[in-house]
Amino acid sequence: MRYLADIAGEPGTNEARGKVDAVRRLLSLAVLTALAMGVLVQGRTHAQTVYYHDRVAVLMYHQFDQPPDGPITVTSKQFDEHLRTLKAAGFRFITPDQFRQWKAGKGTVPPNAVLITIDDGMKEIRSVALPILRKHQAPAIAFVVYGRVDRAPNTLTSRDLQELEQNGIQVQSHTYNMHYRVIRKSDGADVAAVWVMGDEEIRQDMALARQAHRSWLQRDPDMLAYPYGAYTPSFIKAAQAEGIRFAFTTKPGLVSRSTPNMELPRLNTGVRGMTGKQVVELIRKHAGAVSPTQAAKPKQQPKAKSTGYFVGGGLYRSYNEAAKAAKKFTKATGYRMYVGKHPTHKGYWVQTGRVPDKGRAQSLARKWARLGLRYVIPASR
Repeated sequence: MRYLADIAGEPGTNEARGKVDAVRRLLSLAVLTALAMGVLVQGRTHAQTVYYHDRVAVLMYHQFDQPPDGPITVTSKQFDEHLRTLKAAGFRFITPDQFRQWKAGKGTVPPNAVLITIDDGMKEIRSVALPILRKHQAPAIAFVVYGRVDRAPNTLTSRDLQELEQNGIQVQSHTYNMHYRVIRKSDGADVAAVWVMGDEEIRQDMALARQAHRSWLQRDPDMLAYPYGAYTPSFIKAAQAEGIRFAFTTKPGLVSRSTPNMELPRLNTGVRGMTGKQVVELIRKHAGAVSPTQAAKPKQQPKAKSTGYFVGGGLYRSYNEAAKAAKKFTKATGYRMYVGKHPTHKGYWVQTGRVPDKGRAQSLARKWARLGLRYVIPASR
């Protein structure tokens, strides 16, 4: 410590000892500050890895713990691991209000923004999901089938809804009583109720949903999750007439500012056996980020024989409706159009025959976008 004495002055004097102690304290403070900064920088390096900007990954859950073997049931341990892994990977949970403001162009969301949604209004939202969400300080939306509240077994009560709202889970609409499936008479298909309901029935359901929500929570709902992800133009119109501003589908993808407010995609992370790591990889995949495991793999040589691609669009309840549309599109495009099963919804769409080249398929999709034939999907073998 000779250099300290040199700095302080004549060694052995009270003045020298005081100056040495002062310098030591300054050095100790500097070391502690440097260590703290090092820890913070090291922690920040991982926590601030940015997978996407100005977009939101909306996660979809349904059931917790019950039924134990259900395909859309996650355990409490699994849900806790999902949220813990997301936080450790640098994802940021946002509130419904942040989402609203951002979509309206009046606010921002952090990088790697995540919004949690839970469908169906089962009792375990309160008993299982709520404590875990509070533990991780994660807001959420609970989409509730209002006709089942205070009535159906194992579902939330009106008092439960109020408790959820007081604890960071915002209650929103999953319709009043449209969450069921029926056998359609025309073709015997098992479809969501919306496909066979009349416009007036849909309108009445949405009005009842609004009334029930208001009576329990003293405000109107402004968000909706379509039962089974199924919706029609009439459904959208009826929902908007009752004050719904944002509606969520089951189509996979991330939400951007330009995503239509009534067709918002979600990622299905409420799957039995799905790990936190798989949740992160699913988000990264749809964000366009390359995972470390993918980056480590050598590039595969393209297969000599391509399976080809379809270009398609539209959503029709019956085969006959789709067939009529196919004739119209054949005339408009000059390409022979066919009827196929819709790749993500119950029903049918119009598609080309197999297009061998992806670039050509994408070119056709751009050309026909105004007609609604804007989607390119790989053809199955």
